[in-house]
Amino acid sequence: MSPGATTDSQVLVRRFTERDTRAAADAIRTLKRRVNEGAAVDEAAMRTFLAREENVLVVACAGATPVGYVVAYLLDRVDGVRPMVLLYEVEVDAEHRGAGIGRALVEQVTNLAREIAAAKTWALTDPANAPARRLYASCGAGPASEQLLFAWSGRDNAPDVE
Repeated sequence: MSPGATTDSQVLVRRFTERDTRAAADAIRTLKRRVNEGAAVDEAAMRTFLAREENVLVVACAGATPVGYVVAYLLDRVDGVRPMVLLYEVEVDAEHRGAGIGRALVEQVTNLAREIAAAKTWALTDPANAPARRLYASCGAGPASEQLLFAWSGRDNAPDVE
């Protein structure tokens, strides 16, 4: 496990590994339930996710209570240059927002990026997502461009079934 960081409010922030599968599944289940998203977290899927070094899950806990998490991915580049880090998802429990937890989570990922000498760390967000934009700016990031994101849904990628 990588070393954790403690915020001013005594919240421990650390990367979870495969050894933490049950705690990780419980933490994500708990936090997603609080934001009214689906709380179904498959423990086997979590173990597979955590077993891969390029998948990153950092969780913030106040005592035994999970209060936030970040998911990131280490991405290899086709040109063989240093990897990139995609900061994919950040969630902080509503009751704990504004206490520096989101920043501590993101900083744990950017510290990892420095350790592996990543070419860059990046995140996508909606222009209307002011909280995410403030968080990323407070961690030293800024908009990189005016690019548009195009996406295919899972059903668009599924093979035809007859």
